[in-house]
Amino acid sequence: PISGFVKSEEPSRNSFDLFVQPNPANDVLYVRSGQALSGQADLLLYSADGREVLRQHLQNGLAEGQILTLDLQQVPAGVYMLRLNGNAGSSVKTVVVK
Repeated sequence: PISGFVKSEEPSRNSFDLFVQPNPANDVLYVRSGQALSGQADLLLYSADGREVLRQHLQNGLAEGQILTLDLQQVPAGVYMLRLNGNAGSSVKTVVVK
């Protein structure tokens, strides 16, 4: 099991809790939602200038406690915004890539 997830800092803007680990990250980032997301969802990573860097489409949503793995090997070092959009709304987390 993976431990040490960091809770999103901006709960007033988020529809649900979003956890990431490690942060800062090197080659991989583990993402977990605090609740199940039914239906389709998208996990998006944006650079500081707003460009979409990564997109992972979740055709069947996300089960509670399910951990997604994002491969960051091709992502340059910097500060990014990770956004999870689903039927329940969206949640945002700041992520640092080393």
